[in-house]
Amino acid sequence: MSPTNEIKGRGVSRLTENTIIDGKKLEKELCQVKEQGFALDRGEHEKDVRCIATPIRNYQGKVIAAVSISGPAFRIDVDKQDNIKEALIEMSKKISKRLGWSKVIGK
Repeated sequence: MSPTNEIKGRGVSRLTENTIIDGKKLEKELCQVKEQGFALDRGEHEKDVRCIATPIRNYQGKVIAAVSISGPAFRIDVDKQDNIKEALIEMSKKISKRLGWSKVIGK
């Protein structure tokens, strides 16, 4: 089911002014996440809280878990965000490799 249909079927509650409640915008965001290999929460769930997450894949390439870091926006600012993102991508690659996945993720 596409995010647009999922939102129409279930509805989405706005948790903050940044919550994505439009199905097409959510689809676009999910495509971007898949392409870039990481996800950012810019206060969509909780105001002034940011989160960066990267996927953990099994030997088949299926996403089975994620590694994430959340914190107050003032601690995870744009400057620190890139460093954290790169560290998480590296960690995800190492864990996924240990689980048998060999394709490069992210970037």
